[in-house]
Amino acid sequence: MKKCRLVYCLALITLLLAACANSDQGFALDKIRREDGSYGYPGLAWGMTQQEVEAVVGYPLGEVASESSYAGDDGNSHSNETFMPDTHDVYNDNVGTIAFQFIDEKLIDVTVRFVKNDTSEMQNNEPDKLYAKCIDEVKTLFDAPSQEREKDAIELMGRKTLISSCDWEGAGDTLLGVSLIEDGEGKPQSTVVRLAYTGIPKSAG
Repeated sequence: MKKCRLVYCLALITLLLAACANSDQGFALDKIRREDGSYGYPGLAWGMTQQEVEAVVGYPLGEVASESSYAGDDGNSHSNETFMPDTHDVYNDNVGTIAFQFIDEKLIDVTVRFVKNDTSEMQNNEPDKLYAKCIDEVKTLFDAPSQEREKDAIELMGRKTLISSCDWEGAGDTLLGVSLIEDGEGKPQSTVVRLAYTGIPKSAG
């Protein structure tokens, strides 16, 4: 469990370091739960290739933002690539950047990050209010059991960072996670909404 939590935190750190972007797309929590009880980004299926994702979303994913490989518990080596295209998602007047993660060139994670900063696109974002609103909306929409995690403290670029989160497990090895990122003084920095397929080979380390 601690190892899974560490991987989750590292994924959030990667997103915290992502650059901001340009065009707009829509995002709605009421569209992320499917009829079979699984979670997923609207219009996309887990296991899609980069080209298949691009055909659905209607914009290029661009160059790989980060890539690595790992030895899986299945005895094989697996590639891990994340794309952060020049696009925005908009939810409740909050503007977010989006990231797509592929394991072995198959889609396994879509994450939208709503950051508080002084750019013209994001100056109205209020991460703490959005975090609470997302959790309330999911609980109202889906009536699904959730796991709220106590605030974790990690070191990011020499600074203390606080992470609060709430997760919902869905059918078909899927996950919905909502996290609030705060600085060491407890000032909200961003809200992260993560949709993931968890049925992938785990690290053997």
